Amino acid sequence: RLPRVTPGMNLTASVLDITASPSGKPGELNLTRDQRRPSRSGTEDGGGSGAQLVPDVDSARTALVDAKKLMKKQGQEALAVDLLVRYLESCGISGASGEGSQEGDAADLVALQQDVIALCCWLCNSLATQYLRKSKVARAFACTRTCEKWLKFRRGRCDDDWLRLRFDCAFNAAELAKASDDLPQAVKKLWLCARLQSSMRKPANPEIVHISLSETLLQCESFAEAAQIAHNAVEILKCQQIDKDERKRYALLFALTLEQASLSSLDSSPGSGAPERAMACLAEAEMAFFRAPCDEPTPVDEAARALLEQMRRLHCQLLDRLNGVAHKESEAPDDASELEGDAYVADDPDSVGEPVRLLAL
Repeated sequence: RLPRVTPGMNLTASVLDITASPSGKPGELNLTRDQRRPSRSGTEDGGGSGAQLVPDVDSARTALVDAKKLMKKQGQEALAVDLLVRYLESCGISGASGEGSQEGDAADLVALQQDVIALCCWLCNSLATQYLRKSKVARAFACTRTCEKWLKFRRGRCDDDWLRLRFDCAFNAAELAKASDDLPQAVKKLWLCARLQSSMRKPANPEIVHISLSETLLQCESFAEAAQIAHNAVEILKCQQIDKDERKRYALLFALTLEQASLSSLDSSPGSGAPERAMACLAEAEMAFFRAPCDEPTPVDEAARALLEQMRRLHCQLLDRLNGVAHKESEAPDDASELEGDAYVADDPDSVGEPVRLLAL
């Protein structure tokens, strides 16, 4: 599976207490008792009335500033998420109930609250990605559910930044579905990612969603769709400069591997032959790999070589299938003429006691 490209974060495993909230709703971020921060009234947050923030412009701005300060500290991103979530839960996010009597204050409040939601969702997506890489599925699930919850409160037009937040959330949900062996749900989320990406003006790494979707469809034995999606990824990567980017080169080989495997599985019965496109995948992969500058091998290069070996083995199997079909086709006319010459008439007295060769037809 291709790694996601996200900002690197050094996380601590003891930041979150992933448990059900007092209301019984799963997927919320809660702090342990020793990690709670004092509120403005001096009491502990998360309990009494002291945790309630005044829904005005100043409190929204303060939540943003405090969260950004926490983000600058090593391993404090989850605390920043908790701070933003507590602010959003403690006040209305529509802006209609703000203390400001002027329309300008209400508009500023709505804009700041939307910034709080955006920052909260961005942090949740980043944390979920990090947890997935570390196989901490429960923590990733909690972050993804929190992101899904607050994305619903987006107001106004969705630009590329908001589309990217929704895309990352859906992609993490697809990875979680794969981890739970829920392939239909993973396919559903990946199709959502593809639709969101098609609405972006300049998507980053557009081939990744196609590769992941093709891989999942191949596991679901939807070979025709998997082959088409993999071919889309190949065409996207061909338009990019991959000679000096080993990761892009590996992505191209991976997409060609998926396309070859999907096409060869469309009809793998004996004597079915092999699609012409499947036979061309290996040549394209070798051309893309060997035309790159020959420097010292890297782990990515070794992984690419392993893909080439896998493609060569499958290519040999496809050749065997083609040779078997060609051999049968070359023998078919001789067999037919032999059967025609050896045909017997049922009422011929000379044929009594002889085997009825017509049954072979």
